[in-house]
Parts: sequence; structure tokens; C-alpha cells
Amino acid sequence: MKIIQHRLYRDDGAAYPFIPSPNFGGEIQHEFLVIHYTAGRDAQSAINWLIDPERKVSAHLVIGRDGGITQLVPFDKIAWHAGRSEWKGFINLNQYSIGIELDNAGFLTRHNNPLAPHLSDCRLSIVDCRLKRQTIINHQSSIINQQSRWLSWLKDEYDNSEVIEAVHKHETEPRGWHTFTPEQIEVALGVSKLLVNHYNLRDVVGHDDIAPGRKLDPGPAFPMENFRACLFEGLEC
Repeated sequence: MKIIQHRLYRDDGAAYPFIPSPNFGGEIQHEFLVIHYTAGRDAQSAINWLIDPERKVSAHLVIGRDGGITQLVPFDKIAWHAGRSEWKGFINLNQYSIGIELDNAGFLTRHNNPLAPHLSDCRLSIVDCRLKRQTIINHQSSIINQQSRWLSWLKDEYDNSEVIEAVHKHETEPRGWHTFTPEQIEVALGVSKLLVNHYNLRDVVGHDDIAPGRKLDPGPAFPMENFRACLFEGLEC
């Protein structure tokens, strides 16, 4: 992986997919790397959103759950990803940062099935609930399955295996968070190392670091502490 004229290329010289977003500004003063989650349905829907001129948002890179990279804005241009933000004396970090979006649904709410309480009652009293059980029995597997699912704000469902429950550093109560894939983390780390070295960036931060109270991404499912240590503290990753 390498950077040529502010575009991302593979080692064999082939360019990574580049879909130009019209949503960008002038020259960046390179200082920081900002990590986001898309809070969308998939990488393509995020790309469509970030290249829509009516949305007035963008990022430099989108990384899919399979590790695929798409570039939207050259690394020397200001992408509109940070919004109102502040970090270490810098205000409005769009002009000071490269933004990476990771395909991820963000925070999730637990799916509640209306038949689940009745099924639980029947388990407690088989005799008293025989009729209920007879009505429900054919749906037992699906009910249990739905109890272990989570919903995004788009009402997409996610299985327990894709979710962690954790307290965000700016909140006090736990909630569900869509996990990032190993492929995403590996690719994000690789491209971040390249960007940090190429542009002499001083720090990596989450959107929730530079806009606390307004943004939650990338959230507790993203291993920010280790990620930063890999980039700046010599941790072998």
C-alpha cells in the first residue's frame, strides 16, 4: 500500500477504487486522523450518502466489513466529516484531519418479541400453560432467535454474535454496539500507519473525542487504545 499524489495505491501500482465526492474544501493542514463509524446499512449506502452533494458530508476513506477500501476525497483536500469539533487547541478539525469511515451500524437496541414473555411463563408452569405452549410451540425457535437479536436505528437486525454490550466513555448506562470485523481493523491499521508516516500526523482520535456529547462514533466496540498504541507508542500489532 502506498500514496501517490494523495491517492491510495496497492503495492502493485493499481489504484484503490476512487469515487470522487463533490463535498470537499481546500488544502488540509495535516495534524490528525479521525475514526468514524458510518451508522449505515452497508459500505455502498455510506458511499452513496457521502458523495451526495445535497448531504454536504464526506470522508477520505470508507472501509467495508470485508476490508475493502474506497477513497472519496484526495488526502490533501478537506473532507467534511468532523463538523463542530475541537482537540488539543484545534477548532473545526475538518481542516486539520483525515477522516476514515468504517462500515458499522453503531449503537443498537435489543429486539423484544411480544410472545417471549408468554413462552417464559410456560416454561415456569407447564401444566397451567399447556394451551399457551401448544399455540407457541411451533414458534419457539424463532422466538428464542429473535430474543437474541438487536436493531439498528434503521431497524436492521443483528445477531448477538455481532454485538457487544458496553458503556460508552461519555455515558453511564450500557447499550449494544455493532462490532467491527477483524478485516476492518487490520486494514484500518495498515492504512492508518501509512497516513501517519506519510503526512506526519500527530494523533488518532475518534469522532466522539473531538465532538463529545454530540457524537458517539466509533464507540466502545472500536479498540482505540490499542489502535493508538500501535500507531504512536511502538506496540507491535
